[in-house]
Amino acid sequence: MRIRIGDGAYDAPVRLSEDGRTLERMDIDTGEWRPTKYTVGAVGTLKRVTDIKHDIVRYSLDFSGEFIPGNMNPAIRRFHGWRGTSFDQEVYALGVRRIKSMRRLKSGAISVELSNDLSPDLP
Repeated sequence: MRIRIGDGAYDAPVRLSEDGRTLERMDIDTGEWRPTKYTVGAVGTLKRVTDIKHDIVRYSLDFSGEFIPGNMNPAIRRFHGWRGTSFDQEVYALGVRRIKSMRRLKSGAISVELSNDLSPDLP
């Protein structure tokens, strides 16, 4: 599976580090490039957020190492399934994934290749 980072109108500019292994994001206040947690080999929980009102889908990785909490009861945490909907934002957890590789697209966005789910048997 591949996800795209940095293709939204409100996203800060992104680039790959010189070695191509780390995603960097520009600090809009200072103009400096700062490394993110998106690094080849890093493991995180894949999250899909859909803006229902505008029909926009975004993917991201949560690197906290924890389950994604539900919005009705944050104590109920899961790696898979619907996690709640609030303020027209529908959240799904799609399992634990490892970053396999990254590359820059012609659009300027970064394509992140992810492993298969590392936790298919967990809730």
